[in-house]
Amino acid sequence: MPLRLVDVDPVDVATLSAAAAALGAIALREPEGGGVPAKGDLVAVAARISGLLDLADTAESIVLREYLAAAGPGGDVVLTSAVEEAYRITAARIDTMWPRGHSLT
Repeated sequence: MPLRLVDVDPVDVATLSAAAAALGAIALREPEGGGVPAKGDLVAVAARISGLLDLADTAESIVLREYLAAAGPGGDVVLTSAVEEAYRITAARIDTMWPRGHSLT
C-alpha cells in the first residue's frame, strides 16, 4: 500500500472536526430521508478522516516520517527492515481508521 506524507493545516483539521460535530448534532435532531446515505454514516466518515489527519505520532510513525523526509520528495524509497516494520505498523493503524466502503476518488 503506497503511503504519502502531506502537511495539513491544523485549521483545516479543526474545520473538518467542527463540521462533523455540526452534522452529528443535525443527525440527532432530524429523521432520516429516503434514498440518501444515512447522516450518521456521513458524520462517521467526516470524523474518521479528521482523526486520520490529526493522528498522534507514535515511535513508528516518527521513524517512518524521518526516513522519508531524509530521502527527499519524489521517487521510490527502499526501506530498511526497521523502517519497513514502522511502515507496516503505521499502515495498519491508518487502515483501522479508514472509512470502510467509502472512497475519496
